[in-house]
Amino acid sequence: MITADDAKRILEEARHSGRSAETILWSFPGIDTDKLLHLKGEMIGIEVFQLEAGTVIPAEVLQMVPEETVRHYQAAPMRVNGDVLEVGMLNPFDVIAEEAIRFLASSRSLKLKRWLIAPKDFKEVLRQYRSLREEVGAALEELEEEVRDRPQDLTAETDLARRAK
Repeated sequence: MITADDAKRILEEARHSGRSAETILWSFPGIDTDKLLHLKGEMIGIEVFQLEAGTVIPAEVLQMVPEETVRHYQAAPMRVNGDVLEVGMLNPFDVIAEEAIRFLASSRSLKLKRWLIAPKDFKEVLRQYRSLREEVGAALEELEEEVRDRPQDLTAETDLARRAK
């Protein structure tokens, strides 16, 4: 997968940049990130979850965990399967993140299942949150326009009612 020289370069970059060696490894040229994900999953004993191209997480699922929480804990809702909220985590052993997400799941009477996900899939979930935010923003603007137009309609109806008397 990587040579000893590559490993040295990764460690040097980690020391100089302040980023973790793992973070650098995920974007290192020539790394098969699918293999890396599965290898990491095997090593830590956690199942992996990979988003298939074009997969859209339903808005109802995304809304179960606020975007700020997802960003902070690096744990994203992937799907609901029966009474289980399935969450992809960059670090599935982050106990604080797990407890925060478990609290949100239990508030909806759901259990929690953790998965290991790759950074690219986490970024895709964040992109879907942005899309959802934009859709909600557009809907709110449309509603504001309707409300803005409504008083004019009421005024016109009132004028018509006065003239009819």
